[in-house]
Amino acid sequence: MMLKRVLARALVTAAVAACGLNATASPAMAVGGCPSGKLCLYEGANFWWLKVYSGSTSACVYYWRNFSLEAIDSYVNYLPVSVRVYSRRDTYTYWYDGTISSGGFSSNTGGSFGYRGVTCTGNAKPDGVVYYR
Repeated sequence: MMLKRVLARALVTAAVAACGLNATASPAMAVGGCPSGKLCLYEGANFWWLKVYSGSTSACVYYWRNFSLEAIDSYVNYLPVSVRVYSRRDTYTYWYDGTISSGGFSSNTGGSFGYRGVTCTGNAKPDGVVYYR
């Protein structure tokens, strides 16, 4: 009888803990307010100042040209695909900086991620020459 009570308490405790974890919003969703199914790029750390959001799964977004975003300081990716990030070195030369995985987010990239660059989803590639480090 005592063993049943101990097991029952353990199961209840585990269930409550699991529900508590599932009910907690992710930091990106709570702070950034990025809509479901979108890629959100922020000017500041900690999901401050949303500059660009996109729902495209096969396109490039030239954010320095169209949205005056110098670099990606924080991001949220709710797209079903990964996003490749490139920095711009001159008009048609880009350096690959890294990939944002589907479901990925960062509250602080360090300030130079994708400097004056472009993000590409799906099979899309930036116009110009791409170099890999």
